[in-house]
Amino acid sequence: MDFKTGKIIEIVREFLANGEDKFEINGVDLSKTVFMYRERNSSFIPIPRGNYTTYTENNNFFLNVTGDVKTKAYEYQIIYTADMKAGKYSEEYPELKVLVGKYNDLVEDVTNIIKSAKTSGAKIDSLKMTQVLTHLEPDTFWVMNSDEKLEAFPIGNLNSKYQEMVNTLKKEVEKLIETSKNSSLTEIQNKLNEKLKELENLANNLKQNISNAVAGYIADNRDNLKGDRGAGITSITAAGDKVTVNYDDSQTTTFTVPTIPGTDGKNAKEIKVRKVFSGELNSNVKINLGENWLICALTIKYTYGPGYEITFFKTGTKLEKNHSDGSFTKKYIVDNNQFWYINNSSNEKVIEISVLEVI
Repeated sequence: MDFKTGKIIEIVREFLANGEDKFEINGVDLSKTVFMYRERNSSFIPIPRGNYTTYTENNNFFLNVTGDVKTKAYEYQIIYTADMKAGKYSEEYPELKVLVGKYNDLVEDVTNIIKSAKTSGAKIDSLKMTQVLTHLEPDTFWVMNSDEKLEAFPIGNLNSKYQEMVNTLKKEVEKLIETSKNSSLTEIQNKLNEKLKELENLANNLKQNISNAVAGYIADNRDNLKGDRGAGITSITAAGDKVTVNYDDSQTTTFTVPTIPGTDGKNAKEIKVRKVFSGELNSNVKINLGENWLICALTIKYTYGPGYEITFFKTGTKLEKNHSDGSFTKKYIVDNNQFWYINNSSNEKVIEISVLEVI
């Protein structure tokens, strides 16, 4: 049982230890004082008499703490303890002087009780709140149950309560993830449809360029296509990059025609991917993409997250795309085969630029 149990006490002063050993205690009545200390997360206990002294210095009264207490203490407390003085006086002919003394003892006892209640008594904040504190067994703590009664709750049962909270939280998180996933899938599908439309337009342009290249090749080489046999050409058919010449002697000859779009389509040999830039590109710095690029892919990284990607298709000489994150709008530009971007935020950078090009 701790020191304060069963006593009428008044808490006079409290102060943190902070590793110090000298404390000013002016005005403290040593005749009824008990010096207390506590370690972190524990109750106050009396300081052993061999671990402190009191003395006067320059008209100030000080407490000096020594020994192990100085090392262990987190906080100090000064309390007054009082014994009950009032007693029963049952003389048949009481003396006035004794009655006055007994009355004064009673007043002092009541005063001490009031001080103790003010400084150390628990206050009930509601008429509905119980004033009965259940006895705590080892490794238990007080919990207000569903009937609004305090009960002793074993610490070991916290695991099941914690698991119950985790399961509830898990359900909420899974619900949020499902909602976010559906929203993200819709957004991704919209972006995919947009890219597919761009690719479809690009494919149509390439088909038209191939058709034009084949037609031009036939027009430029009609005499050569006749061959050494002297047989006349009855028809010419084109499929993809293949041209088939049909002669009047029932023979055919197939040619492969350069079909990569370019200045004239005749010098193109292959399509390849080339990395134009890798690192951290600052805003308004221009990067030359070359003349033969068809698709330009950008990788943008946030300083606090994974980032995103932007793709340009060469459908004109000047292309622009905007990206907004709610706070800033970034503009990405390709003009006359040069790329740059305008960004007032320092939280993201272009870290890689690659192009699909014909050579």
